[in-house]
Amino acid sequence: MHYFVVFGNPIAHSKSPILYNAFFERLQLGARYSQFLLKEGESPVATLRAHGFSGANVTIPFKEIAFAECDEIRGVAREIGSVNTIVREGDKVIGYNTDAEGFYRIIAKRFIPKNALLIGAGGSAKAIAYILRQHQIPTTIVNRSQARLQSLASAGYKTMLSEALSDDHQFDLIVNATSAGLTDDSLPLPIDKMTALLKTLKAQPQSLLVDIVYGHTTPLFALAQSLEIQAVDGLEMLLTQAALAATHFFDIIQPNATTRIDKDEAYRILCECAPI
Repeated sequence: MHYFVVFGNPIAHSKSPILYNAFFERLQLGARYSQFLLKEGESPVATLRAHGFSGANVTIPFKEIAFAECDEIRGVAREIGSVNTIVREGDKVIGYNTDAEGFYRIIAKRFIPKNALLIGAGGSAKAIAYILRQHQIPTTIVNRSQARLQSLASAGYKTMLSEALSDDHQFDLIVNATSAGLTDDSLPLPIDKMTALLKTLKAQPQSLLVDIVYGHTTPLFALAQSLEIQAVDGLEMLLTQAALAATHFFDIIQPNATTRIDKDEAYRILCECAPI
């Protein structure tokens, strides 16, 4: 039996166990999945090893810590500097990032943005910033503290403090990549500035708000709904990135399988088995 977990803090809201346990059962794989609350300063990689887990998803606020701790980083995670999926291969712990492609898949099926605003500078924000730049979508990244912006600015991204963002900026995509609203009633920006930005968003021919928080209606999502703005929460991103991570888990559970499951099939199964 293989055991997988999702590391994070907070973690009680996570739907990942519902998704993956249904996925494992549907494919008759010998695996189980659960939540694991990490305390501040604890190591996701050391905890994975200590408990004998085969793999894990990593969420707020441990994605950059996992990146630093993995024995090997593969794929786009090397350039992003953030890891949300870790698996054991022998004595090594391998890190991947499925957030970037998972995010872009939910955008591309709706429209291609011309000017994006990304709020936040943590692990999720780094993945989103990377994939938007890969697809040549101009993006402004704002955050409340300069320290978190520094690595993004050094990598050539357009950054500014949230207080310097004026109301006359024109965006057709706004992404909240912070934890605002996850466990409290906060907004990622002050309400007057957030409302003004959403109103300019509404004025665009095509536009979208993405709030990566899921599990309940956040103040930001409620505000968007009150202004009749098209919005999606983090559940859809969870499904898309989970499908990509599932392909890595499958390879660990059945390393000698003649065929591996692809991301589209994994996504279909996750949606069918766990319609949440």
